Formats: sequence, structure tokens, C-alpha cells
Amino acid sequence: MTNETNPDRSAYDMAKAAAQKIIDETKTPCLSISLEEEPLSIFDSKVGGLPYLPKNFTIPLDKDGRQMQLLAQIDCAELEALPDYPHEGMLQFWMSDKWAWEEAIVLYHKTIDRTVTEDSVTAKIQIYKKDNAHSFPVIGSYRMRFTLSEESMTNNDCRLKSLFCQYYTELSGKYISNPEDAESPDIYDVFVGDCEERDGAFGNFHKVGGYPYSTQFNDWDYCEYERGKEFDIHADDAPMMLFQLCSDFAPVNFATRTHDWIKVMWCDSGVGRFFIKRMDLKQCAFEKAWFSWDCC
Repeated sequence: MTNETNPDRSAYDMAKAAAQKIIDETKTPCLSISLEEEPLSIFDSKVGGLPYLPKNFTIPLDKDGRQMQLLAQIDCAELEALPDYPHEGMLQFWMSDKWAWEEAIVLYHKTIDRTVTEDSVTAKIQIYKKDNAHSFPVIGSYRMRFTLSEESMTNNDCRLKSLFCQYYTELSGKYISNPEDAESPDIYDVFVGDCEERDGAFGNFHKVGGYPYSTQFNDWDYCEYERGKEFDIHADDAPMMLFQLCSDFAPVNFATRTHDWIKVMWCDSGVGRFFIKRMDLKQCAFEKAWFSWDCC
């Protein structure tokens, strides 16, 4: 008998097996990030603040001819635990402060010139008057502290349904192109339930590598690459997440009706993500990376 209250056990078992295969085969190392208030130099891995700028480097401009701002920079020596990432030099994420944050780039400096001074960097930076047309998600500057962890595909990853169907088809011999086409009406919920029981199942934390989080579910540019196809997430031409920065703030203080502190705020509690194809990461072709953000 197959119905919502007593699903077919073989279908249920296949769903559980497909879910476990996703968890096992999508595991990947990543670096979770905490943002700490510490004294900072231009050479530190950080969010916001004064960037490292090589002596002959010109700050990138947005389409309006306005200097972009440093969203984050990472001393690549701190990425040694991650395969395919560079392990020397400086990786920087720049973004226009023009609302609605549609312009962002990734720059890579292969070497770090430790003779560069903060005064020389400050001299290159132009200060603009604040207005309603410009804002920036980072408030202040913070040292990035990294912790090595391991992550499986999150349960709001836009590739999840396709991968679930692919694995379920392989295990059961029954082709499905949508989880709802399977024998049990709620087998897709099996995976979502398993994910929710895992720490960090939604992936909503700052990180290098790993899998993306979205407040809008499936609202990522790389979905079009994967939708409706069988795919290998470890293939060289597969898109992967490069860096993610989430909103980071204190809960609302009901006495003041404000947040006691805000480090990062993407509009309404959103998240920003940078993506790149694995083969471009291996070649340090960061000019091919792309940016996406969303909010509640």
C-alpha cells in the first residue's frame, strides 16, 4: 500500500539511500569564518577596512567612475587546507557601493609586497560624501579567523533536486526528473529532514569554499548550468562557491528597537556569494568569477 501516511518502504529506503549518497559524495572541505574586532594591518585577512594595494595598483572603478570598496581580502597562506585555491598572495573582493550592489569583482595579487605602507594606501583612496544612492554592506572592519571544517550540499542548494533525482534513478532503476515523480509522495522530504538534523545544514555562515546559502532558495546564477542535467559537481567545469559573506548582527534589542551591533547587513538580513568554475580557480583566473546576493 502506498499513501502519504504509509509510504512504500522500498521507495522510502531508496530515498534514504539517495539522501545519504548526496551527503557522502558532496562532502568538501571549507573554512568557516568568524569576524573578530582586532587591530588590523593592510596585510591581514579581513572584511572591510583599508586594503592591501601594490605600489603600482590602481583601485578599480565602477561604471560611474567611482572607486570600488574592499568587501574582503584573504591572505592566501591561510588557505593551505583547501585544494585548488592559491596558497600564496592576496585574494581580494571588491564591490561598488552603488545601490543595488550589482558590480563586484575578484582580484588576485600573486605576491605580497610587505614594504607597502598604510600611508601610501590611504593616499590612493578617495572619500565620497554619503547619499541615499550609495551604501555598503560592511560596517567597520574585522579580522577573519578561519576554522577548517567539512560540508555536504546544503538543503537549499539549487542543484539538490537534480542530484536527488539522478541518485534515486541510479539506485532504484526508475527514472525520475522531479522528486514528486518518485513512488513515495514525500521522499524528497527525507533528504530535507536529514539535512535539517545536520549542523550547518542551511550553510548560512561566512566561509571560503563549501556550499552556498540563499534566503530566496535557488536564486543563484549557477543554477542554469545544472538545471535538468546529470552532472558531476567535482568536474573541472562545474561552478563552485568561492566565498560567502552573510549578514552578521545582534538580535533586535526590544528596548531600543534596534540592533546593538551590526557587522554586515545585506539589505534585509541577506547574503553575498562569489562563484567560480573549478578549472578557473585552479588557474587563478579570478576575473572569471561572478557575484550574486539576495535578501529576505
